Amino acid sequence: MWNDKRGFIFMEVVVAILIFGISVIPATMAMVAVSRQSEGAGKRFVALELAQGKFEEVSGNKYEEIAPEEKKIFAAPYDGYQYAVEVREDDVYSGYLKNICVTVYYTEPGTGRERTVTITGARAKR
Repeated sequence: MWNDKRGFIFMEVVVAILIFGISVIPATMAMVAVSRQSEGAGKRFVALELAQGKFEEVSGNKYEEIAPEEKKIFAAPYDGYQYAVEVREDDVYSGYLKNICVTVYYTEPGTGRERTVTITGARAKR
């Protein structure tokens, strides 16, 4: 009789381990997905900060010196990011207002797809 009870306890432990093992797989997959999303959000945040900084740098120049820039790589430690600057004279206030568009390119973690963040603003002639 004592042996039967011991075997029953062993079976409970085996079933508990199986249930635990089955439930750990989805939890682990969810943690991996959340980690990737968090990393992606972090890269997007850095891209936004870089775009804002580049916009302020460009718009801080003299009006006559504001010019478009082809796609370039940021300096280290942000060399995983690239930027381009588009500058257009305003249609209504031509000669007095320039529209500036800064686009930052980065690679999405996990998928490897290129993503962009764009900041647009204007600079008036003083």
